[in-house]
Amino acid sequence: MRVPRPQSEKISKQALTEGLLYFLVWTSIFLIPILSGSIFSRDPFNWNRIAIAWSAILPYFALFMIHNFVLMRRLLLGKRYLSYALSTIGVTVIIFSAVALYQYLNDIDINQPDLLSKRWIFSYQPLHVNLLLGVLMCGLNVGIMMIFKSIHDDQVLAEMKHNIKEAELVYLKYQINPHFFMNTLNNIHALIDIDSESAKDTVIELSKMMRYVLYDSEQDAISLEKEIHFLQHYIQLMRLRYSDSVEIVVDVPEESPSQVKIPPLIFIVFVENAFKHGISYNSRSFIHISIEVSKEADRVRYCVTNTKNPSKWNTQGGIGLDNVRKRLDLLFPKRYQLEIENTSNQYSVELNIPVL
Repeated sequence: MRVPRPQSEKISKQALTEGLLYFLVWTSIFLIPILSGSIFSRDPFNWNRIAIAWSAILPYFALFMIHNFVLMRRLLLGKRYLSYALSTIGVTVIIFSAVALYQYLNDIDINQPDLLSKRWIFSYQPLHVNLLLGVLMCGLNVGIMMIFKSIHDDQVLAEMKHNIKEAELVYLKYQINPHFFMNTLNNIHALIDIDSESAKDTVIELSKMMRYVLYDSEQDAISLEKEIHFLQHYIQLMRLRYSDSVEIVVDVPEESPSQVKIPPLIFIVFVENAFKHGISYNSRSFIHISIEVSKEADRVRYCVTNTKNPSKWNTQGGIGLDNVRKRLDLLFPKRYQLEIENTSNQYSVELNIPVL
């Protein structure tokens, strides 16, 4: 199962992207006076003019830093909305009131034609315009943060859904394992009384199957060839238990394309059920199993048809079949076909799934 990345790593990348955006915006703003003076002005390059322009930007930059890194992070994200609103308005008023007081004490007229005689002016706008622009900038800051937060929340939600899906798949797969071993051990127990030598061969077959269940089935996808070998070991184990009166026909590809991969242990339940509910010692019984790969090698068709043993029949499936349905719904939502035909004397299952 794929190990998800820690949430702290994703949050840091999200914060890095947001921080990079703000860095580029403010760098561009501070570069505008330099570029405009170099490209559009016929006057010699004048650092005093640039310093004056920067001084007019500084109050907005200071407001942004306080709003972005203090007020939004501690108050807005903490859902203290009233405190956030009052604090934002208060900080905006304090900063631009201080600018207006500075201009008043230094006798700076923002309407005078030449401001080059002043080193710092901190604003070209009246107080009420600065307040309005400051509030609008804070609103834009909030909007950008909410966009990034929404993207991050969507990613977290998608990751949570994916992790829940994988956890449920693992849970269902591990439910299949005990169910399978319980049935197989019961078969070996019955075989010991019939033929002890065959029981020894059965243990060898079971060891091969256990290796597949314990190791290979840990993967999310397994080659169709390995799944077929697993089914053949199980069928061979069953042949040792039942007499030749039971007709067991297996039609599978001799070789399958290496890229054809399917979920492990997705077929075994239907074969188990066929032997469990379809075999009778008193009447003719049969189990027909077939596996086909589409010409495009993008889908696998699996069919099991068996007779019904009335003495064992109640309902074919139980926990194993329910688990398979749930796994299929999680793995291939609306992309698989499972058809079950239940007649008076036989039971058929046809499963068509896309390859992984």
